[in-house]
Amino acid sequence: KYSDWFFSLSNVQEMQEGEVQCVERFHVVDEKRALEKDIPSDILKGLADEYAAIEDIEREKTYYRETIVRGMRITPTMLRMSNAKTPEARDEIYRRDIGALDARVEKDLIAYSLSEYFGNLPTEVVGHRQDSLRKAYDSDWTAMAAYLWDHPLELMDFVTEVKITDFNNREQHTGDLTELQRRYTRALYHAREAQGVVQYPDANSTMRLTYGVVTSLDPWDAVHTSWHSTTRGLREKYDPAQHDFALPADFVAALERYDGPVNFITDNDITGGNSGSPVLDARGRLIGLAFDGNKESLASDVSYTPDYNKCVCVDIRYVLWILRDYVGLERIMKEIE
Repeated sequence: KYSDWFFSLSNVQEMQEGEVQCVERFHVVDEKRALEKDIPSDILKGLADEYAAIEDIEREKTYYRETIVRGMRITPTMLRMSNAKTPEARDEIYRRDIGALDARVEKDLIAYSLSEYFGNLPTEVVGHRQDSLRKAYDSDWTAMAAYLWDHPLELMDFVTEVKITDFNNREQHTGDLTELQRRYTRALYHAREAQGVVQYPDANSTMRLTYGVVTSLDPWDAVHTSWHSTTRGLREKYDPAQHDFALPADFVAALERYDGPVNFITDNDITGGNSGSPVLDARGRLIGLAFDGNKESLASDVSYTPDYNKCVCVDIRYVLWILRDYVGLERIMKEIE
């Protein structure tokens, strides 16, 4: 019941650790400081002051989000219940969702979330009813979690008493950060333009394109990654005991009848939200779909590093094989053809 959730958390952790590693490895902070030497000092000081003013709020917001909002699997159910139009609809949501949860695991998650939530947020930030419940149980998180689990309406009120908007409203009164960010962006644009650096055009509300070439990757000394992978790799890595390398039995059988390409890599500059973007060759033919980046490119949102930033694409021939031969979507294949 929790394997996908655990995998998602592990994936986020790996991504954020990779971002930190890339920022350090490729000296991104030094690069940004060098870029900012021509930015007016009043803008930089203003930004520093504004960020200092919201630092505690951002920290508190993060603890709230990662404990009350994301720390328990039952939270989405509580939010849907709070938005139900009638008591009958609310009860139906609870009965429908509760079967997907494990009470033992959920109580442990609630107890841990409570300890982190109350242990890292000041009393004036938490809700009145939340704090009253904490006092009633004398910070016994296990007992408090058991009570909330057995009283879903109380849990619903607990989860919804404080909202992300409460933190955002506090931030709005700290100063005009948005205007300073606009001034910073404008000043950085003109500074780079004066240095002869080609600037990106304003592409808001337009179709955006990025170009590159198919290429291999040498992420570390004496380590080489080919520009493409094949179904041979799927068969070699297959391990039903490991989540990352488990495959359905019928898919494993189908692989025995297919020997072809799976993925390829390019040096295209992509970002979050590009998954599924079409990849075209020089003649405009669809050759794949972008869906990921490599670990060495995880600082790419703030710094593009030549030779290391790669775009991972699924080969369109592999996609068509799955649609046609594995899934058997004949009508869709006829439309494509």
